[in-house]
Amino acid sequence: MLLFNRMSLNDRNPPSAQMAETRATMFNAGYNLSLNASMLSFSLSLNHTLLGYFMKVCKATGGSPGVSKSLQENRFSASLNNSLQRTRMAEEKGWVFNSSLNFTRSFLKKNSLRFGLFYINTSYPDGSVNPSFNEFKGDLSYVYTF
Repeated sequence: MLLFNRMSLNDRNPPSAQMAETRATMFNAGYNLSLNASMLSFSLSLNHTLLGYFMKVCKATGGSPGVSKSLQENRFSASLNNSLQRTRMAEEKGWVFNSSLNFTRSFLKKNSLRFGLFYINTSYPDGSVNPSFNEFKGDLSYVYTF
């Protein structure tokens, strides 16, 4: 799959026009390989984002691999997805790493329970105006399909 998106916001209000003009360009190339017999799926995507606005230009380039597996006649599934992005904001370069681990259990045909763990690590050099941080969260969801 290939995706290309270009958009812009042009403010026609003279007092705020300089501060609101924004341009974004996004490119994503992805591939998914499903092994139906083993109910296993692999994915890989590469992306590039360029965002320009009145203060600076921001760039992010990276990739995202993932794997998922279904078990028990599709009643249980597990997936692991990761993303690593090299960012550049003005003259500062940094890294953004995202990871998610998800488990889904379906029951009674229309019901499912999902548990997800998510980790984000953003790192920039010491003294950067951009914050470096780690975040870990989990969620539990119930879905009824009607």
